[in-house]
Amino acid sequence: MGIGYVAVDLKTGDGAYMISGGFNGGDTVREVSEELMELGEALIGKEEVSFIYKNTINYLLNRNPDISESMLEDYPEFKEWTERILFMIDKDAEYGGLISVIIGQQIMYNLQIMLIGLEIDKIYKPY
Repeated sequence: MGIGYVAVDLKTGDGAYMISGGFNGGDTVREVSEELMELGEALIGKEEVSFIYKNTINYLLNRNPDISESMLEDYPEFKEWTERILFMIDKDAEYGGLISVIIGQQIMYNLQIMLIGLEIDKIYKPY
């Protein structure tokens, strides 16, 4: 359950319907992974750089539909990490130059590692 509200950037007029708790209605591993990919790509700013990360992440998500379509609550470590990345950063801060590329690449890399970890856990500790 959550409370819905509209967030509007007063400078640009851009807006979004938000749901409290942060996941905006999407709370499966796939939905949150896609949101993280968008954030990473936006920070990197170059599609050709983020392309490799996105291919690997999409491969892992498609290879493991039982993980990717699961609710975040099924994977508490993944949920905690994604919440920290998506909701603890200052979304209003302006990133620029090399720092944003490094942050974006780190997000994409860590997302790959987290998804590989979920796959390994599935193999060695079936739920």
